[in-house]
Amino acid sequence: MTADWINSLAPVHVNISYNKGWCWESWNRESSIMHSQEDNIFKFDAESRRWVFQNPVPTITHKAKRKELNAARKLYAPFINYVKNISKLTDNGNLNLGREDRKAGYYLMHAKTVEERLAIAKSSDPEAHFALLGFLCYGKQSPLKRLDVMIITQHRDEVLEKVIHTDGRIRFDTYKWAFA
Repeated sequence: MTADWINSLAPVHVNISYNKGWCWESWNRESSIMHSQEDNIFKFDAESRRWVFQNPVPTITHKAKRKELNAARKLYAPFINYVKNISKLTDNGNLNLGREDRKAGYYLMHAKTVEERLAIAKSSDPEAHFALLGFLCYGKQSPLKRLDVMIITQHRDEVLEKVIHTDGRIRFDTYKWAFA
């Protein structure tokens, strides 16, 4: 196996997982993604007396643009206030609608896409709002969180900024789900 061969020759550790090659130094917990189609270049730094990975694969993450995100949320402000007010009327802010109400709300939903559901949130129809609220109450997330996920997914090009990190460190993309 190539990773074992590199580990036996170089003072860096190499591992293959999730269909990617990873390299790290034993004293440094930071890891980098290795290239699969290009040469991986290591250079010995005499001053620090260690091997340095010269060309790691850039990591792409996304950062929320707060001003644009708040503007997108304002488009749905009446429905967000409706959900907040209903939650105030319920037990401890927990939107625990009755089973029949949730079921009716779920089956009343004819909207299949995020765009159609957010169009209902923009509308002023109380029955449609109740149906959408019933849909949002399904699952483990709170209805406000599920609505926020739908808003971010729908407006991802405006509210999320792509950030490219070239330092080789692996970073977690908080908003990766919006592009799935």
